[in-house]
Amino acid sequence: MGRVTLMGVGNPPAVVATFGFAIFGGGGASTTDKYTYSGDTVGAGTSFSRSDTDGASFGNTTKGIWAGGNISGASTTNVTDKYTYSGDAVAAGGNLSYSVAGGRGFGNSTVGYSAAGENPLGTNIGTTSKYTYGSDTAATATTLTGSARRYPSASSTATIGYVYGGYVSGDVTTTDKYTISGDTCAAGTNINSALRCQAGAGNTTKSIQAGGVLGVTTVSKYTYSGDTAAAGTALSAGRYYASAADTSTVGYVASGLNSSSSGLTSTEKYTFSGDTVGAGTALGTARTAGSNLSGTPGGF
Repeated sequence: MGRVTLMGVGNPPAVVATFGFAIFGGGGASTTDKYTYSGDTVGAGTSFSRSDTDGASFGNTTKGIWAGGNISGASTTNVTDKYTYSGDAVAAGGNLSYSVAGGRGFGNSTVGYSAAGENPLGTNIGTTSKYTYGSDTAATATTLTGSARRYPSASSTATIGYVYGGYVSGDVTTTDKYTISGDTCAAGTNINSALRCQAGAGNTTKSIQAGGVLGVTTVSKYTYSGDTAAAGTALSAGRYYASAADTSTVGYVASGLNSSSSGLTSTEKYTFSGDTVGAGTALGTARTAGSNLSGTPGGF
């Protein structure tokens, strides 16, 4: 399958491959769940090299990167795994420019970022590591404008990455707007609920920040045009440390922990148009703070 793009007047159309699935992995298991959007089916993907938690996820329509995180719940790492959607192949990616856990990822078709988190000493950071897909290399980029923090959520369009909420000495509502071209950062509008350990998803017009500590159903909605924040439609089940993947129409909020800190396999589908929530198909494995990679990213 594919989408057709005109490469120039008089030229035949070129087919650009798209992959209509998400990869949910990590979060305490090296295995991955492959969630196919059409039909809402779940099967096994290719395993990562590690079972780390609390890394950052970012990618384009060709490959996704699972970056950093906690090694066996202890020390942080800068290691990445690269998941190539064609052929479901996993290989080592380039290391991040520093070790980090509790950060979150955003990006566009050429670069991805791990933003915020905590360093190996357990100190909150606001730095970003910029990962170039073409060369699989990373370099430290611009620091976020808001407070150094861990456990935020993130979303992105083709031009701007957004980092929402997180934990400083308590939960915060802070939003950062990171312009990818030029690597500049400015304050956005605060989200309407102070959240940490929430899941972020979005398309080209808005994003959601869903759930959070300790297993709330809260959804905060951020509309990019006008930088407005408002309450979205609540999830049907409270969860935190969930993962979220997106397409242009739907955000998929998966797994995590409930208010009793028990692992969940369930998935919820948040339709951006109309702000409706429905049930998705359960994953095969309960995951805590795992990866979320989409072969058809909603933001670009």
